[in-house]
This record gives sequence, C-alpha cells and structure tokens, in this order.
Amino acid sequence: MADANDVAQIQAMLAPLVGRAAWGCRLGHGSFVTLEFGEPQPATGDVVHGAWHLWVYGCAWRVERGDELLAGSDDDRDAMATAAHALDGLELEDVTVHAPGLDATWRFSGGCCLRLFSMSALQGEHWLVYLPNGQVLSAGPGGAWSLEPAAAGAVP
Repeated sequence: MADANDVAQIQAMLAPLVGRAAWGCRLGHGSFVTLEFGEPQPATGDVVHGAWHLWVYGCAWRVERGDELLAGSDDDRDAMATAAHALDGLELEDVTVHAPGLDATWRFSGGCCLRLFSMSALQGEHWLVYLPNGQVLSAGPGGAWSLEPAAAGAVP
C-alpha cells in the first residue's frame, strides 16, 4: 500500500502540471477518459497528445463543478463525454494523491474537479500519466505504483 513517502514522490512528479490548461479532454473506450497538457506532440496516429497525457484507465471517476455532479464513470456515454469535455481549457490548480489506494483529486479552475477512485487492490492500473521525458507513471493496482519507460506507441 502507498504511504506518505509514496504520495509525496508521486505528487512531486505531477507538480509541473499545475498551472497548465487541459485540452483534448475526451471519453475513450468504455469509461476511459484522457486529458492532454502542455505542447502538442507529433502525432503517431489519429490522436494528437500533449507533452503530458493523463489516461484514466481502471478506476471509477466523477467530474464535479462546485456543488454539482456532472457525471461519473457509470453514467451513460453522453453524460460521461459531456463531463470529460467540461474540463477542456481549464487550468489545473492542484493534484492531490491519497494513500493507501492512490485515489486522486485533480482540481481545475472554474471550481471543477476530477476525482479518481481505485477499484481493485489486486489488478490493473487505476490511472497513468505519460511524462515529457518518455516515462509513464502508473498508479495501481492497489497502492502500488511505478515509473518506467513508456512502451513505443503505448499512449492511447
């Protein structure tokens, strides 16, 4: 399980994202959500990614704006897509990672928030962040995390 030292290391890696605007926010397969940050990178396929790329993969999530719940990962596709798009253009104000399961709260301008909740202690990544240095930060399963070189063409 993740502890305070793990959380501090992860948050330090994510700190350069604070102050950057999210773009290309979209719903992918199932309930996957992706957000781009930083300069667009040369396209390797049909989708252009940012220097930083958040992939909400194997976790539950919800998007909130103030006291309003826009949608969550179990809602219908239209509601999920609308919620993902609501983050487009908003500046990231803070990222907080929570022990022990590496749940995370991504706070944006305009009172918007993306909350990520781990669903399994034993299998699958919860969320991943592809970094400009070619590495990928993977959170999960459970409180486990890793920082490894991203496989070529692995960015969704």
